[in-house]
Amino acid sequence: MRRVVVFALLLALAVAARDVRADGGVRVVDRHARRTFRGGGGGDADALFDSSTVVESREPSAAAAAAAAAAAAARATRTATVAPAAPRRAPPAATSSASRAEDARGRTSSPTTTTPTTTTSPRFAETSPGARDPIRTPRTETPTFYPAFTTGAYHLPGPVPRGEIVTVAFAAYGATRVRATYPAEATREGATAKFPVVVWFAGAHNGCDHADNAKTLTHLASHGFIALCPMLFVEPYVGDERDVLDVARWVRRANEDEDGRFRGRVGGVAAVGYSLGGGRVIRAMETAERDAAGGLFAAPDESKRASSLFDAAVTLQGWNEGPGSGADVPLLVLVAADDAVAGEWSTTQFPMFARATGPKLMGVVAGGGHNLGPHYWHGWTTAFLLSEMTGDDAAAAAAWGDRDEPFGAHPNMESAWRYDPERAGDDAATTTALEAFEWDRDDIGGGAPGPGAGGWFDDLSA
Repeated sequence: MRRVVVFALLLALAVAARDVRADGGVRVVDRHARRTFRGGGGGDADALFDSSTVVESREPSAAAAAAAAAAAAARATRTATVAPAAPRRAPPAATSSASRAEDARGRTSSPTTTTPTTTTSPRFAETSPGARDPIRTPRTETPTFYPAFTTGAYHLPGPVPRGEIVTVAFAAYGATRVRATYPAEATREGATAKFPVVVWFAGAHNGCDHADNAKTLTHLASHGFIALCPMLFVEPYVGDERDVLDVARWVRRANEDEDGRFRGRVGGVAAVGYSLGGGRVIRAMETAERDAAGGLFAAPDESKRASSLFDAAVTLQGWNEGPGSGADVPLLVLVAADDAVAGEWSTTQFPMFARATGPKLMGVVAGGGHNLGPHYWHGWTTAFLLSEMTGDDAAAAAAWGDRDEPFGAHPNMESAWRYDPERAGDDAATTTALEAFEWDRDDIGGGAPGPGAGGWFDDLSA
């Protein structure tokens, strides 16, 4: 009996010692997988946590406190010695899209000004474009990051006040429900302005109500978009790309729906997706092109092309995108260089991007893995959509860079590609070729972040 008691005490001491962390005594546990996420080592840095994640706080031991103090001192020294890079170019003057007429691509002006909020606050985003690595958002239910600094401040909330943004959920068609977030003006009685519509397709495991998706819808609405999130099954299933096409057709019909919420208010449709959602968007466009081409029992039908449904498309760290298609829909592709979930970008996303025949833009960020989160990409996504759907010149400069470097040559960008004959003008070198951009980050203490490299792995518990 005495041996049993001694063994039990030793076992309890071993468990307690295992749970004491040297970085502040905090342990995060995933109730579903029952695995422990221990920040700082990078071992489980890419684990996805849902809203059921709980945080257990424990008082650190004296040794743990000393180790934490040493780590904090090291971080302070590193921060003091690595100066942020200066902006590569001055931000262009913002313009109002409300005064712009419909252009050659059929883009419709946004009813609200696209002059972005200029206040920079750590509550919302990186405060300068000189941050060497993605900056982790503290105290969030999932390990994601602040939105990347964007020229023109499109990563910050837009001109539509929070009090003028409406969020509702309703039955759209059949059994499909939609979460909609939009400026109140979009449904105000007597108003006639049209609004660009963004259909947001969420990543796996998380529905439209998840914090990351809800924040993304609100951000888009603040910049004058009607943001819709169809409540599709949150895991992969056969035929999910067909549901993307069905949603787009429903939005296109909304202008003529006498009983519809957005009758006469739809001014273009874009499809945007993160992870699984990005894959669904790209596969939907491939399916649309295949349907338009016809087959053994169907005649070709140009009205089924992707360009007849979408005015723009964006895939953010897209997973299972397939081979892509020759669709001429303006396309933005954003990926992380070390994304083990979506796969090696040079053999997955880039071949898909290369097949697209319309205006297209792709950027590769160094670091962050698959957990950058939808809102890390808010700025470039918003600028691209405003550019393609409202013809906003300031937004175009923030994303495309005109004839300058795209993405404002953000320090976290390591590679980019651009193709847009319309913007190239008389520059014959870029009218038929894909422009490539590679940035040397040695001048800002660069190099892809990693465990022990002073990057974001060292600040998981911040």
